[in-house]
Amino acid sequence: MRSVNLVKKILFLVFFLPLCLFGQQEELTITPKFRVSCPQNLNKATGGSQNCLSMQAAGFNLAHVSTEGIKSNLAFNPYAPLNTQFEKKPFLNDRPLIGNSELLFLEDFSFTTDIKPKLALSFLSHDGVTRVPDTSNLLLASSFQDSGYKQLAVALNVTLDYILSGANIGLFFGNGEGQLLVKKNPQRYSGVYAQVFLQKGLFLKIAGSNDGNNFGSDGEKWFLQGMKKSCAMEQDPSRKKGFSTRRFALGLELDGSKPALRGLKAGIGYQKNFFDDQDPNVSIVDYHSCSELDIDQFFYPKAKTKVATTVLNASYRILDRYIIGIDYNHRDIQTSQPALFQECKADELNGPCSSLTSPKPNLSQWGMTFGLGLQLNTNLLVVFEYSYLAYDKLYQHFYYKDKNDGRVKNVDYLNGSVSYNI
Repeated sequence: MRSVNLVKKILFLVFFLPLCLFGQQEELTITPKFRVSCPQNLNKATGGSQNCLSMQAAGFNLAHVSTEGIKSNLAFNPYAPLNTQFEKKPFLNDRPLIGNSELLFLEDFSFTTDIKPKLALSFLSHDGVTRVPDTSNLLLASSFQDSGYKQLAVALNVTLDYILSGANIGLFFGNGEGQLLVKKNPQRYSGVYAQVFLQKGLFLKIAGSNDGNNFGSDGEKWFLQGMKKSCAMEQDPSRKKGFSTRRFALGLELDGSKPALRGLKAGIGYQKNFFDDQDPNVSIVDYHSCSELDIDQFFYPKAKTKVATTVLNASYRILDRYIIGIDYNHRDIQTSQPALFQECKADELNGPCSSLTSPKPNLSQWGMTFGLGLQLNTNLLVVFEYSYLAYDKLYQHFYYKDKNDGRVKNVDYLNGSVSYNI
């Protein structure tokens, strides 16, 4: 199996690199990039796994324009996550990485041609249309949003600026979330977004998508890996259909170019995701024997899940050199029956929790991140930031850890990073 996967990776690179590199070119640009961070979990003792430094990105971007009008972009970075949500997790061992996937070290790719002056066709690596504004320039900000795993897709982009300023619509049709090269199931993905400038520097975006099935995808693999680690639980062999995901997002963003507010970027966004079980005959899994579960990737068979996320963020440049950034995000998770979230008493830091109350069908989280940045030159940015995340209650399976690995409701992070061309 490993040899087959290796052959697929080689064939993929052999096919696409010549298309990008050796066509008759008008312009070829190679841009190196890297990011080094020093994340610190303040709930934990320093040292050990928290020793600086941590490589978050290392690679290069390649942009090519051919005489035939084909625009090609390739990004190489083995440290990139398969889901952009995981960019907000400070430690690499909490991320599913591109370097461990079918793409090997190819972070992103796109090949675009203009069919007509206002119509473009693209073949690309797609990571979802339902992203909400993230304007703070902070690495740990807006950590609750989730627009889905990368996938292979075809896109049509229509420019409608003759109707409204800056208006455009994008249509996407893909393999399915988390299906990069080889399709794992018969159902597919579709997504659409519409964007319009309300006035100079201020634009509105609305987007939605439907992923019919995630069986066999990178997302399901990461979910099952987490279940095996936390619950010593293998995949149920009767489960053959995975679950579907519908996503919706609305965002209003100020991009920093408005003359009266030059240097100020700000955004407000709302995202709602619906996860529905596709196999009504799957057996209910008993999670009471599990330890900590990852709320970002959690799904319970037979319990439909709704996740609503709200973000507010902003950044301001002073003298084009200094940056102040702030971000607030809030998440509500609601499930149908059976209720899943068992509340614990304040002193129940380890093991099963007593029956303080009946399990709840919903929980919420909130987070605040703020920081300062220094733009050393056009490409080099240094950022220092602080992030605080908290649950509304102390739960048996969903929590953060203190220095003794006991459960607590909140966690604090400090992070310093140096980024080049990111």
